Amino acid sequence: MGRVSRCLRGRHRWAAIDTGTTGIGGPADVLDDLYAAVPGATAGSGQFQGFYIYPCSTDVTVSMRFGSSQNNWTISSADFKFQQIDNTNCVGALFQIAGGQNTPAWIVGDTFLKNVYSVYRSSPGSVGFANLSSTALAMNGVNAAAPSPTSASNAPGATASGGSSPNSSAALPSSRTSLGARGLAVCAGVVVAAMVWVL
Repeated sequence: MGRVSRCLRGRHRWAAIDTGTTGIGGPADVLDDLYAAVPGATAGSGQFQGFYIYPCSTDVTVSMRFGSSQNNWTISSADFKFQQIDNTNCVGALFQIAGGQNTPAWIVGDTFLKNVYSVYRSSPGSVGFANLSSTALAMNGVNAAAPSPTSASNAPGATASGGSSPNSSAALPSSRTSLGARGLAVCAGVVVAAMVWVL
């Protein structure tokens, strides 16, 4: 199977990071383009309206990029697979939502969040992401010994920015992501690499 990759830049659209949402909701036009890069993918109907169906045998990897950050946060193929509906077809975890003028165009939930460490701050409102440790990646939902505690000197870092000024940021190491992220780009491929980029 060849490797296909496609990047799509969205218009300046807001995204909400939501621990109460299982998948990732986004605009139909962007998701139509993303799933077009997945061979055999089709728009769902009936009880799967707003979702997309694709062959379970296809490994789809999605990466998201937020704001002006150069960090790509990868969603595993296993997490992209929301549900298997028969012997050959699966439902993708990215689904359509209709964002409005005062609502986010994207809602980023657990499909993304279980692939990163995330930190939240209420004032000013911000969120930060850091890569999972090798121990967390190795466990990947499998019963294993609990990881040993991490001392502050070798803990992964993250930065956060947000609040009233899009240029304000906390002085923390590593990647920077704004809670009020604007804009979006999506890249998809097979042995698929897909990227959702929130500016």
